[in-house]
Amino acid sequence: MVAGQLYLSNYLDSRFRPAVQVSAKQVEDFYQEAVVTRARTRNQKPPALDASREYIQEALTQRGINEQADIWLKESRGRLHVEKFLKENGK
Repeated sequence: MVAGQLYLSNYLDSRFRPAVQVSAKQVEDFYQEAVVTRARTRNQKPPALDASREYIQEALTQRGINEQADIWLKESRGRLHVEKFLKENGK
């Protein structure tokens, strides 16, 4: 089961990562809206944007891959027809 999950994860990453573009503005907006806000609610000092940039970039990229994969799966379901054939003993 783990091997199947890894295969699917790698497939989705290789298929959709090239199409996901994350702008500097998106990184800065995420930093302000999520990182800074969360640090303030915990009465902590937020990490510097430069120190967080790579992590935020990857998080936004993963979000984009997930969004693209969801769209692809929804579109694919409409085009597929699946039939299940039962064995003679009903299993």
